[in-house]
Amino acid sequence: MLPKCTRILGLIAVSAAASGCTSMPTSTAVAYNDPVPYCAAVGTIDHPDNRYDGPASPEWIADAITRSLHLGPAVTAQMALPVVWRCVDGSVAACSFGFGMPCDAKADDTSRVPTKDVLDFCRAFPEIDQPLPSMSGPPTVYAWGCRAGWPHIIGLRGDIDPEGYPRRYWLRVTPGPAFSAQLDPMPYNASNCAGSGRPARRATCSSVAPT
Repeated sequence: MLPKCTRILGLIAVSAAASGCTSMPTSTAVAYNDPVPYCAAVGTIDHPDNRYDGPASPEWIADAITRSLHLGPAVTAQMALPVVWRCVDGSVAACSFGFGMPCDAKADDTSRVPTKDVLDFCRAFPEIDQPLPSMSGPPTVYAWGCRAGWPHIIGLRGDIDPEGYPRRYWLRVTPGPAFSAQLDPMPYNASNCAGSGRPARRATCSSVAPT
């Protein structure tokens, strides 16, 4: 008879082998080379991640942007390149660097403290009940007004989408027949002091004095 320690080691080896035989294969992540199904799966994202392995500037998106803007026959899709795209609620939104659009001009400043420029503007114009013009400093998500010479937030800016990008430069791309594309403007949702859209973009009608 085998020694006790030898029998125990043998049982361990058999158990390990059996465990290896019944292990399940590791699942692999799905990769997409087409922005349309990728966005349908991802939902909303600012930049394609490692789940997308297709071309960075798809030519059909450049063609769609060019045709949508109706710039004349002398303007070609190649002039729209490079284009960038992102996912918004499962759809593809695109913008053209080639046409000089500020595609990366994202308003992501959520501070409720007015900048010096806003303070100076309200001192000069004490009663402004409409959004102030663009000021220097980080692009803000809020629309500022003036009351009794003091800045206050009157809502979210209407010229940016819920992700903070300028609406006028980003267009929703929808594939059509023969994989051509047509572009529709990104939907506009008016915002007020109560806020709307994604929680990160909710506004408040109060502001904080700078320290």
